[in-house]
Amino acid sequence: MGRLYKKITTRYVSAAGKRCRKSDLDAQKIQTKSKKWWADYRDAYGILTSRPLARNKQVAQQQLNEIERLVERQQAGLANPVEDQAKRPLVDHIDDYICTL
Repeated sequence: MGRLYKKITTRYVSAAGKRCRKSDLDAQKIQTKSKKWWADYRDAYGILTSRPLARNKQVAQQQLNEIERLVERQQAGLANPVEDQAKRPLVDHIDDYICTL
């Protein structure tokens, strides 16, 4: 089962409001949450994966449920292993081929 969360980003700003290093004397720590919901889940190979989803929590939960269904189908051997490649534009495949020459 995956989990939904909002990613927290930390940055440091000076008294003037400009970005600065953490080690600067007047640095103030600012933490912000992402606008999008993020999901942590294990893929078909058991690798922990993170990816951004929708801004709406209910939509993000539906997307996570769909991802988990796809992972279960892949583990059962029911999903097409080349489905991701089939969705890529033909131009990308041609560029990859030219790069191998």
